Amino acid sequence: MSSPLISVEQLVASPQDWRVLEALPGKDATQELAAFSAGHLPGALAVDLLHELSDPAGPFPYTRPGATQWARTLTRLGLSSDTAVAVHDRGNGIWAARLWWLLRAFGHEHVAVIDGGLQAWLAAGLPLQTHIADATPGHAVARPQAGYFCDLATVRATSEGQYPAQLLNVLRPPVFSGQELRYQRAGHIPGSRNLPYLDLLDPVTGRFKPAAALRATLAPVLNDPRPIITYCGAGITAAGTALALASLGRHDVSVYDGSLNEWTADPSLPLHCLS
Repeated sequence: MSSPLISVEQLVASPQDWRVLEALPGKDATQELAAFSAGHLPGALAVDLLHELSDPAGPFPYTRPGATQWARTLTRLGLSSDTAVAVHDRGNGIWAARLWWLLRAFGHEHVAVIDGGLQAWLAAGLPLQTHIADATPGHAVARPQAGYFCDLATVRATSEGQYPAQLLNVLRPPVFSGQELRYQRAGHIPGSRNLPYLDLLDPVTGRFKPAAALRATLAPVLNDPRPIITYCGAGITAAGTALALASLGRHDVSVYDGSLNEWTADPSLPLHCLS
């Protein structure tokens, strides 16, 4: 696809061309499903990222699923490998971005994120639906693609200067600096630069900034020719920044799936705090 983003106007113009999925965080599945049932985009189906599209045997929440689990979930949602999928969420786009990233990582080519998600839909004065559509089982096939995710060994080698990539921490500055403790230990992976995901969004619309402004915000990363590794706490917000970069044509990006959940759990791995 030419762009990883689709506007609500584009979706409304050809709704029959898209299978719409709403990405649920899964942190409070009952409440999230109730909100979905109370009103959602017409024809949309919900997918629980924590319980349906994370490895139940993974060492940390939101560890990416295996190919079998992935194909089973997408088949339940009525998806086949050639289905065009438009994904969104009810927040600031990171959950939709994670679902988009997983789809791409498992070889699904026809997928886009609805820019601004539910907020943009409502702002356009478009109606919601309470009826939950039935999904005829599809036939999804997982085709894992290299390069979408990287592991601890690659991140460690990058941090130590043994692998030529740039480490991009996308969390809020107080978390990056170590002033705020969000994970098992405070601070960031040595050698990282900080560019918060929220800086990429228009605070009023919730959409990504216009391309020129987005490019200016991401200039320190875009002007560096080395490939990019994004990370956060669990590989969710990191996917949001990967989506923004892809919208600007930068595709040499991988997400550190374990992110700080994994890094901070090992006391032998160094962390850097800003004084």
